[in-house]
Amino acid sequence: MIRNKALRVMVFLLGCLFLLIGVVGAFVPLLPTTIFIILAAWCFIKSSPKTHQRLRENRVVGPSLIRWEERGAISTQAKCLAISMIACSLGIIWITVEILWVKVLVTVILFCCSIYIATRPKS
Repeated sequence: MIRNKALRVMVFLLGCLFLLIGVVGAFVPLLPTTIFIILAAWCFIKSSPKTHQRLRENRVVGPSLIRWEERGAISTQAKCLAISMIACSLGIIWITVEILWVKVLVTVILFCCSIYIATRPKS
């Protein structure tokens, strides 16, 4: 836990922002949810263990967060959904973006993300 009170408050507020973005991402296509929930959990570990525990106890995100924190595991369903959304995003980028180097750069980054997701342990 962070000892400097001002820094702890800033990290807590950052965690709240990440949590808000994660919740919005659950309803907005192409905006990721999971990474923002993980970032929020990390911020809460450093700033507010009570808030982190409440996040772990949440019936919606708690089980996935616990699996991630304890084993680095992602469910098969979540992997399929994430990689499918990445593929859809790439399709949209290749259709709408005209700059070739941007298309290639985003493709490489998202391909690496997909490999990372696919190679995580199953829960």
